[in-house]
Amino acid sequence: MALDQIKALSERAIAAHALTSEFGAKITISRDEFDALSRNVEESDTLAEMKVAAAIAQVEAVKASENEAIKKLEAMEKEMDDIKKATEEASKRAEMAEAAKRAVEGELRRWREREQKKAAETASRILAKAELSSESSPHHYRSQK
Repeated sequence: MALDQIKALSERAIAAHALTSEFGAKITISRDEFDALSRNVEESDTLAEMKVAAAIAQVEAVKASENEAIKKLEAMEKEMDDIKKATEEASKRAEMAEAAKRAVEGELRRWREREQKKAAETASRILAKAELSSESSPHHYRSQK
């Protein structure tokens, strides 16, 4: 409303100025009109200052929000890096465990093969001794006669 009044008075002043063709011509307004214009200027200045203050506050709020978002992003990036490192370490441990498992299984297989070979050799010796015993036994000679 104050801006509308200023605008109207300014338009009247411009129109009056255009009507006077003399250089340096003066416009006369009443004291009430002058006081009203002065109040309107003060109100406009106050309103402008309030709008500037509000805009500054809004910019500061946006900056604070941006800083908070940046901090959250940095925290998430750090968390992702930590998860990546933990995953890599777990993968290495799993690979090492798998390699150790294969080594143990290979060693167990070789041990079983040695034990089976020993058992087979022992069984062969026992059978060979048994055959020698049966050939040298008197019962064997009687059967052949």
